[in-house]
Amino acid sequence: MFPRVQQPRRRVIEELLAAPAVHPRRLNMSAAERARRRLAFFRSLSREIGGVGRYVHVAGTKGKGSVCELVRAGLEGHGVVGCFTSPHLHSARERMRIGRTPISSNDLARFGGEALDRVAAVDRAGDEKGWGAVFFDRLLATALLYFAERSCDVVILEAGIGGSYDSTNFTEPEDVALSVITSISYDHTALLGSTLSEIAAHKAGIMRPGKLALTPATQAPEAMSALGKRAADVGAALEVVPSSGASTADENRALAHRATVELGVPEPDFRGARWPARFEIVELRGRRLLVDAAHNGDSISRLFRDADARFPGVRWLVIFGCGEEKEDMLGAIEANARNVSAVVTVEAAYGRDLPPSKRPARAADLAKRFNPKVIPAQPASPPSTSAALDSAAAYPNLLVCGSLYVAAEAREWAFHLDPSAFPLDDWVRLRDI
Repeated sequence: MFPRVQQPRRRVIEELLAAPAVHPRRLNMSAAERARRRLAFFRSLSREIGGVGRYVHVAGTKGKGSVCELVRAGLEGHGVVGCFTSPHLHSARERMRIGRTPISSNDLARFGGEALDRVAAVDRAGDEKGWGAVFFDRLLATALLYFAERSCDVVILEAGIGGSYDSTNFTEPEDVALSVITSISYDHTALLGSTLSEIAAHKAGIMRPGKLALTPATQAPEAMSALGKRAADVGAALEVVPSSGASTADENRALAHRATVELGVPEPDFRGARWPARFEIVELRGRRLLVDAAHNGDSISRLFRDADARFPGVRWLVIFGCGEEKEDMLGAIEANARNVSAVVTVEAAYGRDLPPSKRPARAADLAKRFNPKVIPAQPASPPSTSAALDSAAAYPNLLVCGSLYVAAEAREWAFHLDPSAFPLDDWVRLRDI
């Protein structure tokens, strides 16, 4: 038995999301060794519990979650489909879904309790097996236990950071249906490398011998070269997928369509897909709120390109906040100054208790970084997304970007203003996590 299953639901969920007792950076262990131990744990868990048919593995910098959700929607009605994505906007329940439905609070606590005990048992085993599990590992273990009990025919796995060393990269070649590597750009450079080639090499680690790997035709040449090399080295079949349109959404849809056809659904229907805070338009009593979780410079550039195509000539009040290591986005906003009336800077995840790795940049510091001759910028007071939106009554077009935390707070602000602007099953309503 797993004793944590008997604990109150709230306590189990808090343990799942807690920071590690010993941060991995403090372990006397290389990244490669830590990955080896972590992946050994997940391979062992996967073999023990069984219950899953095939895996679809998705990595990349942008569009991973969107592609996962599109593939899930395309497979609707064709078996039991589990989907594991990250991060979450409003509730950890979003991260593990069967069909359109997030895991229930009771099941999150039940399977989470078992996952906590299994991870703790490995940590207690000493240096030979432990690796310093973080909350992503605990939630992945929870999801695998949940998907196995529900006998999923297909499980779609979104990689967290990278690919080669990611916790989701535990699958054996015989278990994988195909892999998808979405658009690659600069992100997590401290972990993945400072060049697109190095970053792409990490992402390409999800490729498997003899299995199809899909990537978009818009991939940068440097990244495409690294993907091609990895495919040749492992014997994967790399296929470059063109899209019929120029937007990021077109690119993601083309990848998902090709993947779903490969999985045996020749005419997939994506109408049931919903991926909030990705070029999401919320109409609020005559005002337009565009929410996008764009969180690096390339994503910001694509966001403005797509916004200009959809709403030509519109000038936006931009509400922007980011992590300390993500300030490259400011230049991308300034490059689109003709579409920006002003910028209000906020503190990403204002008021939340975050680990040092997620520390937000101060709103006042961000405002000073903008060139006043290009774009007027000022910090919100207090530096929250809600405060910025409250003070923006004079602006009909609002664009929120820079961090998933900022996007989530904007959606919650809009929900409190007008709940009818969101569907009855929207994730913003998942209050009981």
